[in-house]
Amino acid sequence: MQGQDWEPVTIGRVIRNAGAATKGPNYSADSHVARKVDAATVPIKLKSLSHESRQAMIAARVALKMTQVDVNQRASFATHSIRDFESGRTNPSHSQLSIINRILKTNLKMT
Repeated sequence: MQGQDWEPVTIGRVIRNAGAATKGPNYSADSHVARKVDAATVPIKLKSLSHESRQAMIAARVALKMTQVDVNQRASFATHSIRDFESGRTNPSHSQLSIINRILKTNLKMT
């Protein structure tokens, strides 16, 4: 390949050698070990509503003769929020939980 003259090519703001093959990111050995250590650490258990709290939320909503849509509208939540909270798909933030407690007149807490 003697005699070939490669010129750098600018693509966007990245300068690459026109003849170089693109490879994956160039991680150092230390960063690879750091990623392994991070992956091996025990995950932190996030606070969530217990099954009993979710059932209490449903019971309080039904006792007040409110639908999930009614609670969402009064709380100004997205249309699927209460459904997801009651099913355990997602967890409310602390501010959302205080709004739910005020509307449903409950004292639900994260565990």
